[in-house]
Amino acid sequence: MKKKVLDIIYSENRENRLFSIEFFLNILSKIYSALISLRLVLFKNSVLKSYKAEVPVISIGNITSGGTGKTPFTIFLSDFLVKKGYKPLVVTRGYKGDFEKTGGVVSDGKNIKCTPLKAGDEAWLIASKTINTSVICGKNKMFSLKKGINEFNCNIVILDDGFSHLKLERDIDILLLDDNKPFGNGFVIPRGILREKPENIKRADALVYTRSDKDNSFWKKYIFNSMHRQKIDFIIPGNKKNIYSKSFLFSGLGSNEAFYESTEKLGFNIYEHLFFNDHHIYSNKDMEKIIEKTLNSGCDNIITTIKDYIRIIDKKIEFPVDLIVMDVEIVFFDNKFEKFLMNRLSKIEKNI
Repeated sequence: MKKKVLDIIYSENRENRLFSIEFFLNILSKIYSALISLRLVLFKNSVLKSYKAEVPVISIGNITSGGTGKTPFTIFLSDFLVKKGYKPLVVTRGYKGDFEKTGGVVSDGKNIKCTPLKAGDEAWLIASKTINTSVICGKNKMFSLKKGINEFNCNIVILDDGFSHLKLERDIDILLLDDNKPFGNGFVIPRGILREKPENIKRADALVYTRSDKDNSFWKKYIFNSMHRQKIDFIIPGNKKNIYSKSFLFSGLGSNEAFYESTEKLGFNIYEHLFFNDHHIYSNKDMEKIIEKTLNSGCDNIITTIKDYIRIIDKKIEFPVDLIVMDVEIVFFDNKFEKFLMNRLSKIEKNI
C-alpha cells in the first residue's frame, strides 16, 4: 500500500477517478492546501508573529518535498559568504539526528562537536564541508538562531529549508526549483510533492533552478540557473584490485534517479543498484544485502554519495571492492547570482 501511494505521489498521472486512492489523496491535498493558505494569511496579517534577527538572514528553501539540492547550495553559499568576509551561522533542523529534538551545536566554525548520528547527515555534511561557519540544529530554529548568534558572534545567518518557516523573518528568500520537475505532478501533499501551491513562489526574492541547462528568465523574478556537478570525493580501497568495469550503486536520497543518471554520465557502467528512501538509516542487514548483491552480480566497485556514507561511517565495514564516494557541487553559468546577492546585502546592511 505504501509503495502504491508513493507511486501516485511521484507519478505524472493527474487523473483522480471517483473513489480511487488518487481521489481520496486529492481531497486530503485540498484540505492541507487550505490550512497552509490560512497559515500564510495569519502571518501576513500579523496574527501569527515572526521573529526578526539582528543580523541578515538568508533563507534557502524549496516548494517541493526534497531533492532540489539545498545541502550543496548551503555549502556553496557559506563558502561564498566566507570569502566576502562574513562569519556565517547555518541554522538547520538536523533531520533524523538526535539533535533534531534536543537541539545542539554541530560546529563552532572551527571544530565539529558531535557525531553524524547526533547531527543528522545533512547538518554534519554541511559542518564537514565548510570553513569558518558555525552549524547548529534543532526543530526550534528560533532558539537555534539566537543561541548561534550569541555564542559564536556570527554576522549573517543561512536558514536551511526556510521557505515555509515563517516564524523567522528573512531578508533574502531564495527558492530552489529542480529544473527537471519544478512542481512535481502539480499536486500538493499528499497527492503530490508540493508543500504549497505553485503560485506561492512569488514570496521568493530569487528563484534558482538546479540541475538546469537552459534559460528560465520568462518569470518576472530574479531567475538564476545552476547545475549539479558530480565528482568523486574519495575512494575507500576494498579487498580486490579493481578495474571498474561494472558498478553497483546504492543511495537513499530525495532524488535517487538523478544521482543514478549523473553517475552514468561520468562514464560509470551501473550494472546493479539499490534505492532507499531519503535519509534512510542503514542497518547491518542493508549493508549485508548491498555487499551480497555486489558480489553476486560480479560488480568490481560500489558507488554511493557522501550523504549516504555519513550514515554508515560508524559501521566500520570492510568492503570487498572499492567504495567510491561521490559528492556534488553547485555551479552557476555566470556571476549574476553573486552580484544579486551582494547588491541585496549591501542594501540590507545600510538599513541595520
